[in-house]
Amino acid sequence: MIPSVVGPLARRGKLWARTEVRARPHGRDRARTRQYRATPLLSGVGPYADGQDRADGDATQGRVRGGARRRRIGLVVLVATLAGCGPVARLAQRQVERAALVRKPPRPYTPADVGVPYTRLWLEHDGRRLEAWLVRPADTVAAGSAVFICHGTGETLSDWVGALRLLREHGVTAFVFDYSGFGNSTGRPTAARLERDAAMAYRAFAAAVPPGTRRVVLGFSLGSGVALGALPRLAPAPDGVVLASAFSTGRQAAARRHPVQGLLAYLAPPGTWDNVAAVRTLRQPVLVVHSDADRAFPLAMARALVAAAPPPKALAVQRGYAHNALYAAPEAAQWAPIVAFIRGTALPAAGPPAP
Repeated sequence: MIPSVVGPLARRGKLWARTEVRARPHGRDRARTRQYRATPLLSGVGPYADGQDRADGDATQGRVRGGARRRRIGLVVLVATLAGCGPVARLAQRQVERAALVRKPPRPYTPADVGVPYTRLWLEHDGRRLEAWLVRPADTVAAGSAVFICHGTGETLSDWVGALRLLREHGVTAFVFDYSGFGNSTGRPTAARLERDAAMAYRAFAAAVPPGTRRVVLGFSLGSGVALGALPRLAPAPDGVVLASAFSTGRQAAARRHPVQGLLAYLAPPGTWDNVAAVRTLRQPVLVVHSDADRAFPLAMARALVAAAPPPKALAVQRGYAHNALYAAPEAAQWAPIVAFIRGTALPAAGPPAP
């Protein structure tokens, strides 16, 4: 709406301006339509300034508020009705997954490019072929801890080269893989398929590390939902869980991306990547790592996870790091609590975490 004063118009002793409301129909070559309505420039002028005009304005505002309230109620009723419809729920689930699972093509960038030896693995499962990397520390004799990484959306193995080098320097064996449809891995990604990918990749990870190794699962961002969703199928069970830059529930994460995606998430079947519900059943120590500058998922989501998890648990609040800093610009200070947890030198206390 573009107000333009084209000259005061006298009406009931008030000064009025003409407001031009421009609406352009669809199509580049269609004519532009215009409609006009009068808008008061000065209030309190004229014989009805303190009487009928004010009452009319109050009544109009009341009708507007009432109409908005009815529309909100109607939207809630519509969502509740559609949420119980199977075809609508399945369609909404596919749309949410399509928006959330952002695939990224592979890059010719490996740990070897930064002087780090690694092992490339190809994992066959359900007609799909997944690529995985295994990086061992230089001192393999002293290595007694390993981490299994479920990365986030819009990422591939190549994005984690810097983090793999840092973990190697700190004596930690690291294993990371690409989900179906990500990087060089084949197949089409879905939430259920990513969880099956993680369970299959974890078997390869467990077989690659020596017996007695402390095994920890790290879920980063979207990977937190994958890791927690697959956790009941991981054997042997991991010794600990790290949730880094994680979200509270899939529905809330979708709503953070876009209001339409949030609406579709509430139409989808409940329970998909509900991290708050999943952590309530944890039997392992859990470390939640989150930055106060995370613009993708607020710190309140991390606090909700810690509040729901049984002890032992801990929350490491970090200052000033962006959402993707853990792999995009890895620093020893940011990784310090995670490395200590993986190596078992700093486990969460059995009691509730400090606020």
